[in-house]
Amino acid sequence: MLKLSDKQHVIGTERTEKDVRDLVENLAKKFSDVSHEIVPYKQFANGETQVILKESVRWRYTHIINDIIRPDDTIISPKFNDLLMQDILIRQGAITHGAKWLSMNTIPYYNIKKQPPSVSSELLPWWDKNMDFDKKIFSIFDEKKRMFPPQLEQIHLVGTQDTANIVNAMQQYLVNTIGAHAVSSEIVWYQESAQWITKANFQMPVEKKHVYIVGDMNWRASVDDLVISYNDRLMQMLLLANNAKKFRAKTINLIPTCFPYSRQDKPTQWGLKARVSREPSSAQFLTDIIQSYLWVDYCLTMDIHNPAVINNSNQTNFVNLYTWWMVQHVANILKEQWRDVVIAPMDEWWLKKISSISKDIKLPYITVLKKRDYSKMNSVDEIFVHGDVKGKDVLIHDDILDTWGSLIKLIEKLHELGANSINVSITHGMFNDKAIQKLTELHEQWLFENIYITNTIYRDVSFYPSFVKVIDVSPNFADPIKSINLWQQIDYNFWVQSAT
Repeated sequence: MLKLSDKQHVIGTERTEKDVRDLVENLAKKFSDVSHEIVPYKQFANGETQVILKESVRWRYTHIINDIIRPDDTIISPKFNDLLMQDILIRQGAITHGAKWLSMNTIPYYNIKKQPPSVSSELLPWWDKNMDFDKKIFSIFDEKKRMFPPQLEQIHLVGTQDTANIVNAMQQYLVNTIGAHAVSSEIVWYQESAQWITKANFQMPVEKKHVYIVGDMNWRASVDDLVISYNDRLMQMLLLANNAKKFRAKTINLIPTCFPYSRQDKPTQWGLKARVSREPSSAQFLTDIIQSYLWVDYCLTMDIHNPAVINNSNQTNFVNLYTWWMVQHVANILKEQWRDVVIAPMDEWWLKKISSISKDIKLPYITVLKKRDYSKMNSVDEIFVHGDVKGKDVLIHDDILDTWGSLIKLIEKLHELGANSINVSITHGMFNDKAIQKLTELHEQWLFENIYITNTIYRDVSFYPSFVKVIDVSPNFADPIKSINLWQQIDYNFWVQSAT
């Protein structure tokens, strides 16, 4: 039974601010300690939803009030999936940060003839006034018995509109290494209902198959006049995973080519709010969702921005593939041209990996430090370089670059210090905002030669200028599938010698 001293906390969004005030006022009549906060909707440049809980919910009775249905039918951001992901992340954040009890109240606002939307998606069934709205939404995340570990049986690859080329190449690799009889594939194109709600359905049977769903959440493109946002793509992958479970797949496996929400790399650090600008890590929340609700067997991805988000994984087998092979490949190209190569990290965060890579491939490295104003996003005030780069051919390596502002400052700094040439290798090249324009201007000034990236993030070939060289990572995702299927040890740093 609740007592007067039980702590209460209300979390709302900008759309439910009035409802939050009303609930706080009512709770204050019954409890001595009532707090609240409003979580605004924010996005990173690549479309990731950012959720920051500024108040502690630990050991508090927490009430979340949200509205995930848009009040009008205009095509504006945020879309349904954007608001839904905000709602899911707020809930998972409260759970992760130790809320004693969780009350979830979703307020549906309908304006389409005052009727609930007609929905064919699994995610939002018809409104039933006799059933809790939140239970309806999360019915797809029901807990079921774990699947058996994979064996040498049927592998079914499922791609999306952005990963069709990767899936086709993966299938060819598996056909060559396992056999054509064991591998099938299909491409699921993004679809929405009339109310902008994501639909995802298989065209081929998946029963008793080991399903691998390959998705890229990072690029905004149009499919049949639909503008697909980051969260639309993420919801497409989650719905496909749920449908694989529904249609009795033997195992369900996700392959996000770039792990969702990995741009938000900072774990929560209570007491350091003034200088930590990316808290909490929504990538950790999504990891919990994948483990706890979808019962995914394997999640294969590449170069997670902060691997700490999956360190507590005890149910799902997270496989974080490395790209040391990429540095080796680009370094070999430069050494063939008699270059005096030295490796450079983007910042101190990446230094430990760079030092390990340099030891393996027997190349020297330098140290790069960034001075940041942590109250600002994507900002670097000054860059410090420690090590001799005069007359050297510098190879900069990093896992993920977004707007490329840091890279541009580092390139300019290295030239000031007398570097002979500069090349860049990046795993996930997002090229958001005006990155291409800025880099093209630098390239025209001969400040760097080439940028080597992988195809983990989809771009049409015409998108890239001539100095961007793309390396295919399909074998890197296909080889772990082969290893899992044959009960072999996974090669986390698989390298195809003929990569170009």
